[in-house]
Amino acid sequence: MASPGPRGEYWGWAGGIDLYLAPNSQHGRAPMEGGGPPPGVAGLGSATDCFIEALRLIPPEAWERVVEREPEQGFLSLALRLHRWEEALSLTLIAGLNDYQLRCRAEECYWPPLERVLRQAGGDYKAALQGMMEFYESQPLGGQKLARMRRLLRSRLHWEILTGQWSPQRLARELGVLHRRLGEAMGQRPEAKTIAFAAKLAAMLARLAGAGGVEVELPMPVDRRVEALSLCLEGRKMDADSIRQLWSRLLRELKTAHPSLTMVELDSLAWQLAARLRGGAGDITEYFRELGAPRVGESVARCLGHCAGRGP
Repeated sequence: MASPGPRGEYWGWAGGIDLYLAPNSQHGRAPMEGGGPPPGVAGLGSATDCFIEALRLIPPEAWERVVEREPEQGFLSLALRLHRWEEALSLTLIAGLNDYQLRCRAEECYWPPLERVLRQAGGDYKAALQGMMEFYESQPLGGQKLARMRRLLRSRLHWEILTGQWSPQRLARELGVLHRRLGEAMGQRPEAKTIAFAAKLAAMLARLAGAGGVEVELPMPVDRRVEALSLCLEGRKMDADSIRQLWSRLLRELKTAHPSLTMVELDSLAWQLAARLRGGAGDITEYFRELGAPRVGESVARCLGHCAGRGP
């Protein structure tokens, strides 16, 4: 991931909190290790084609459950319940932008502590910002994460959000604009993992607020789990751009069976499923049983069985 660029020119309202911090060092994600090309899947073509055909059979209600199982879902729901929309969107973008280089899995040491921050703030937006600052100070690359938080809060985009110019309906309709503007505000490519992920969270928040489906597709946020699943599917290591192209192809293919499907659902499934690769077919089939699609799980396990023990 590219290093956060220089401070933006617009210095808007920042919640009354002095968030100035000198820009920090460059950061990035370590490349995934190991794994040679997997064997082909007999009678079914490539593992990717096998995977696509299996996912075509996922029922709509199971796709909904996939998103509901995301670890950030509790934070988003709580933010909406305790704060007005504009504040909830602000807090959501901050959390998405700083979800990287964690001490452990996000579902264990990132989203639960942030939920506690919101509960302790009790709906006070400035207290929630202060609590997030204190949390990031204790995290790996804490100074850098504080600087990123400050940069967003002082951006023109953030001022527009807090002054009511980004309703849930507008966000769903113009998600591509928000995504691009977020990259500009942070001095990063829109395809960067945290930029794409923060935009995905904004889309999820808009849905929770009743805005319906988004009308613009996002790139796949590429992290270690998505890298691992992509390696399993294609049998070769790929750079981030190639991985994004792969998942865009998967989405196009799946839309023939599920026209309303978006990268929100597909990224959520990829991220959750990748965590089950190491456990092999048993873990994969159990995951889809939990979604209410056991037969799909059996098919996916056949597609990905060659990757047992090689998850992230």
